[in-house]
Amino acid sequence: GIQSSEDHQYQSCAYLVFKPLKIGLTSIRVTLKKSNLQQSIILNSYEKLSINRDHLLLTTWSEYTLQLSNGPFNFLDQDSFKYEITPVDNHVDFKQESNLLHIKCRKPIQHEQYYISKQNPVTKQNLCSIKSTVSIDITCQSTIHSLSLQPILESECPLINRDYLVNHFDEPLFVKVLAYDEHQIQFDNFTSLKLDCSIKSNEHLADLHLN
Repeated sequence: GIQSSEDHQYQSCAYLVFKPLKIGLTSIRVTLKKSNLQQSIILNSYEKLSINRDHLLLTTWSEYTLQLSNGPFNFLDQDSFKYEITPVDNHVDFKQESNLLHIKCRKPIQHEQYYISKQNPVTKQNLCSIKSTVSIDITCQSTIHSLSLQPILESECPLINRDYLVNHFDEPLFVKVLAYDEHQIQFDNFTSLKLDCSIKSNEHLADLHLN
């Protein structure tokens, strides 16, 4: 409702207090009947900009795609947003595709903090631009410390322990290769490195295919 104002900073005799209940846009019209005056504004409510990862560990020349969501938006053109990324350097490349952000490491860096911002433009309906910012910690390095193999199993069978695996005959077995740094932190992507795999079997018990 309308509340009287005793605070001179509002420069008015009354002010309106709004509490958004949902995300979106709504038009609000205020009418002063006695003076036959009216004014309308558009209220834009949004959730803070969010990102699906807050840190990345990549090998140099590897890539990763981040997904961003929410943040302020331009109600006239929701596809016109460009994310602002700071700092700008030659260690990491950023390429935007809608709400996706493709990242590519070019040079080694350690725990560099990057800030990604989304801001709606100033218009006649939106005199005060709003910015929402998230941060991500990125590390790029040229070497890995250790590897491990992780079979992808749909059930508890076949049997498996650390170094031994029993699989059903003539059924494919998918194995994920995981890489770690010296602190045993798993890499998000290390495909820029050459991966050479082989099977030691004198009886040709299995074939190997790399993806």
